[in-house]
Amino acid sequence: MKAKEILKQSVPFSEFEKPIRKRFLAEASVKNFAAGDVLYTELTKGDEIYLVINGKFRMSVELASAYHMVEEIEGGSGELAGEGRFIADGRRPATVTAVTDLEALVWDVS
Repeated sequence: MKAKEILKQSVPFSEFEKPIRKRFLAEASVKNFAAGDVLYTELTKGDEIYLVINGKFRMSVELASAYHMVEEIEGGSGELAGEGRFIADGRRPATVTAVTDLEALVWDVS
């Protein structure tokens, strides 16, 4: 199963023992997104963390300044998205959009 291998190789999950990774896998759901779908929007609250199994995403942040700017970062298989909300002030620090069809493990941590 590709999800199991991605979980095993991705930080922070790679640091956990096999039984703990197995539990994380059991508690996740698999969600599919089409290219162009928005996983979540900047400055909203959310309770989901995503680990990309297949596909690519774009993370964009609008920077408030005298000039309107958007900073973009692309990510893909094996990368986490959504965990920043739990580190920062409780709001999503960026908008995440599927660049290609995307499959992800999703944890609802509410």
